[in-house]
Amino acid sequence: MNRSLVEMARCMLYHKGIDKKWWAEAVNTSAWIINRIPNTVTVKTPYEIVYQKKPQLKNLKVFGALGYGHIPDEKRRKLDAKAFKCRFLGYEDGVNGYRVLNVETGQVKIVCTVKFMETTSTGDFMTEVEGDDKDEAVAAPHATAPSRGQTQTLTTFNDEVVPLQHEVTTETAIVPAPSHSMITRSRT
Repeated sequence: MNRSLVEMARCMLYHKGIDKKWWAEAVNTSAWIINRIPNTVTVKTPYEIVYQKKPQLKNLKVFGALGYGHIPDEKRRKLDAKAFKCRFLGYEDGVNGYRVLNVETGQVKIVCTVKFMETTSTGDFMTEVEGDDKDEAVAAPHATAPSRGQTQTLTTFNDEVVPLQHEVTTETAIVPAPSHSMITRSRT
């Protein structure tokens, strides 16, 4: 198998924490993307060479992105859910749809109507997810300054612990309450 495909698939799997059993879907999606990227030998993409037209890239999605797929009216009853929670796995050739993993059943489905929550406008990954699943909810990263003289440690990839010393000085200023010249009537 092509090293570029395997490396790209590995990155996609680990980026979103998708299980390794979905490696074939990741490799297939990697091939789909690589076939739409220009290479250095020719200015055209492999897709352009085969189909004689530029590829449509407006439907690119983040592998493993959480989404909600629409359940058609004929496949549900009146009070059933209208959508199912899913994760993006790839693209389906010949169909205007996406390959998604139904989170509840573990089945791979092809859906045309789906809404993915990929990123916020700043490019950071979504930090809030609907539902009660604790493994799906991701806390927003935050930094707190350690108190004076507190030592933090940094663990490297080879499990070596490196102490980090921080000297943080904080000054507290008392800010007076805002005053205004508005006259109010007194109660009698």
